[in-house]
Amino acid sequence: MEAEIHDKNSRRKSIEHYLSLPEERKDATTEYDVRLWHGMVEFVTIYSKDDIRFTMKDGTEIMA
Repeated sequence: MEAEIHDKNSRRKSIEHYLSLPEERKDATTEYDVRLWHGMVEFVTIYSKDDIRFTMKDGTEIMA
C-alpha cells in the first residue's frame, strides 16, 4: 500500500511539474528547449520510420 501511495505521489508531482512548464514560459517557444522537452515527454516509441509516437507525461500520445 505504501509503494502505491509513493507511486501516485510521484506521478502527481510529475504532472504538476508538467503543467507548470507552459506557465513559466510567457513567450512563444521558437527554438528547441531541452528543459521543456524533458518536462513534457515521458518517452518516445518508434514502431517504424512512418510510425513514431511521443507519449507525454500526462498520458497523451502524439503520432509524428
